[in-house]
Amino acid sequence: MTRVYLIILILSFIPFSHAKEKKIISAYLPLWKVWAADDVPGHLVTHIKLAFARISDKGEAEIDDNERYQTQMLQALRLKQLYPHIKLILSVGGGEADGFSDMGLTTESRQQFIESLTTMIGTYQLDGIDIDWEYPGHNGWGKKVARSEDKKNFTALMADIRLAFDELEKTTGKYYQLSYAAGTQIWSYQHTEVDKISQYVDHINIMGYDFFGPWGQIGAHHANLFANRDNPINPAISVDQAVSAYLAMGVPSDKLVLGIPFYGYSWTDSQKKQRGLFQPFENPIPEAIEYKDLVRRYSQKKGFSLRWDDDAKADYLFDGKTFITFDGARAVTEKGRYVKRRNLAGAMVWELTQDHGQDLLSALHSALTPEFTR
Repeated sequence: MTRVYLIILILSFIPFSHAKEKKIISAYLPLWKVWAADDVPGHLVTHIKLAFARISDKGEAEIDDNERYQTQMLQALRLKQLYPHIKLILSVGGGEADGFSDMGLTTESRQQFIESLTTMIGTYQLDGIDIDWEYPGHNGWGKKVARSEDKKNFTALMADIRLAFDELEKTTGKYYQLSYAAGTQIWSYQHTEVDKISQYVDHINIMGYDFFGPWGQIGAHHANLFANRDNPINPAISVDQAVSAYLAMGVPSDKLVLGIPFYGYSWTDSQKKQRGLFQPFENPIPEAIEYKDLVRRYSQKKGFSLRWDDDAKADYLFDGKTFITFDGARAVTEKGRYVKRRNLAGAMVWELTQDHGQDLLSALHSALTPEFTR
């Protein structure tokens, strides 16, 4: 009885907030867009990822030296002053980026790249680096250099970066975070040693979007949380499927960050349809539509109705001829709750300037409260 009393007494001195799992909210901000630090809702995020640095012809990480990029980097420093709790992360790469396969090929080339990273960390007062290599071993449908060796070289790269950051910490006394952007479909991660890499990174950001888009003519969800068996192309595809795959590969749940899109895709047809979901359309619209533009253009437009797929936990708009897939506040809230249920590290959004005010970010923050922490 005395032992039980002592345990209870000790536990009573542990702050309640420590007993709760703390979630992160990480938001990408593009350097090619104009945004002001004073307009960023920094109180709603824990991490800001600056997109993107590139790999130079010399194999070094560099930020474009044009005026726009340099101005936005100054805004990033201002943001850090306004919200000291924010972890400022520089993301290297991006969906169209090349140069990773060559850079990762040898110990010497990797070391040269890593030295450029540590220089940038000092120059821009960064808290870490995010690697967005899309994807090791995949040539981007003929647009990028890729090798079979990418698989082991990516592991070596992340191990080398982690080692360099640990060495840097000995000098500065500061821990530096490392993460990478991860695909959701087998072809995007089959040349990645996910289980090995997970030991070197703080977070793996699962890009839970772009399941469907203008590259196909079927109007379908591009970021559905759960599967809908009526999907004629891939009835199993979903965010949940991707998360489960990474867990099955041995990644600890508290290293997985769920990516959420603040944009959508649309398809149109000249013929009126009874329902838009999973139907063929004549005209996929090439450009993604930002959530803020979607709200402005379609929320009050005659004929459009907001619909909800309860199986998939996904929003969409349809007016008989135009189908739009996107994540609204309801879908984002469901994903926040899912993050908690699956004990994931938190959520990531692409990208912050696409929100309508703070609608989606606030919904995510509310869903993760009180687990959200600075």
